[in-house]
Amino acid sequence: MEETAVRGEDSIVDLISAIPVSMQFELNEDFVGDLLNTDQADVNIDIGGSSSSPVDEDLVGVVVSNSDEAFELYNGYAYRVGFSVRKGQQRYKASTKSIQMKRFFCAKAGYKEKPNSGVKLYSKIDMRTGCGALVQFDVGTDGMWTVTKHVKEYNHELCSFGKSHLLRSHRRVGNNHLEYLKDMKNSGVALADGMRFLKHQSGGSPLVSFTNRDAYNSMASESLKCLDETDSNSLIEIFRRRQSNEADFFFDFEVDLNGRLCSFFGGMVK
Repeated sequence: MEETAVRGEDSIVDLISAIPVSMQFELNEDFVGDLLNTDQADVNIDIGGSSSSPVDEDLVGVVVSNSDEAFELYNGYAYRVGFSVRKGQQRYKASTKSIQMKRFFCAKAGYKEKPNSGVKLYSKIDMRTGCGALVQFDVGTDGMWTVTKHVKEYNHELCSFGKSHLLRSHRRVGNNHLEYLKDMKNSGVALADGMRFLKHQSGGSPLVSFTNRDAYNSMASESLKCLDETDSNSLIEIFRRRQSNEADFFFDFEVDLNGRLCSFFGGMVK
């Protein structure tokens, strides 16, 4: 066991030494600590557990300022108890169209409708169990959100505290983490190594607040938001070759003031 631990530490040291000097200032403990603390403050996770028996906590009467704080309040409670949450019903005031009441449910509440759309190649497993756990917020005339109903009826097994960070509503890639991983990737550090480093610096996976898959998905989403010059030029070149070989094919595109591709159109002449 001791040999394994030493090897793990050596691999982290090798990772740090492989990062360019220009990135070294970002790899000190203070910087990563601030990075982790900022994102954890956003998700409002009480790692230590504010109650010896979280299931017995009653949120009725707690007041928050807005919808985001309301979600974080219930999500933080769910983290301590061991379940995931999702947003639910809301009711509006007829006169002002502002929210009058909003509910948040356990992620296993209700059942998914199964449409009869023929034979499917695959089907997702329905994880919902009809759980009745929920919290209801009523919005007063002063705009404050007050918990008026808290149902703690779970018809499924609750997750242990050490694994709560793996539940969906508790996994979130913060902007600081995303920018940090992007900088490391641009410096030649593989995303998996960047994640391993963050977990090592934070003291374990629960304090990172997201999984490797979440990191890969977030990075992929960022890449899809924009095309660089290579992507744009390759696309235009492909369509130009097709236009030269097919008389009934045409295409056109527009660029913005910065020379970036902003619209593209192509089709066949009938």
